[in-house]
Amino acid sequence: MQLVADEDYCTPEQLRRSPLLLELKGITETVPAQELAAWRARPNPIAMTHAAQNAILDGVRKLDPTVENFTDVDQIVRNHPEWDLQIAALFRVSGYLELWKTDFQTNPWHYNVEALEAVLTPANHDEIRTYCRAVIAETISGGQRYHTMLEHHRQSHRLEPRQTTFQLVELYDQLVRNDTLLRATAREWLERHHPEDIDDYLEQ
Repeated sequence: MQLVADEDYCTPEQLRRSPLLLELKGITETVPAQELAAWRARPNPIAMTHAAQNAILDGVRKLDPTVENFTDVDQIVRNHPEWDLQIAALFRVSGYLELWKTDFQTNPWHYNVEALEAVLTPANHDEIRTYCRAVIAETISGGQRYHTMLEHHRQSHRLEPRQTTFQLVELYDQLVRNDTLLRATAREWLERHHPEDIDDYLEQ
């Protein structure tokens, strides 16, 4: 389906005005003030990650203004060992190395099947089943992002040992373990309640 004449060169307004799209009205839902306050009180991992990343990048740019992203930071750490301890400190002070703890505190049921059973109700059973199926599906399809980054930083540290890369090796080693625990929890819950779901994915 081609929404506009040239999908490579179009504006959001052209997409919005495409005759192939229909505007849906009345799809908003009013959230009670108490529920809204509860959501606002919860940690926001996306905002926390952005803040930590920006703090690191801002700090590294004081050393080299040309830095644009974390790939550049990796290169700086390799090429300028004299800046390594400063950059390592930026990772620690920003909170970047401990962001993973937020999900453990907010959603302990992601990592412990008994905690998952404790939050299970008839009302949320299907939602939890969908969540666990999605976790297993990502395993089968090869969700290897943490493993890839762990090996990247291990290789960098072997070639040119730095405090920064040592910290990142420890971080991604922890993230790999967390990821393994998360998937094991989802799998165990499905094996208890819906073993047929496991069979479905193994047949794919």
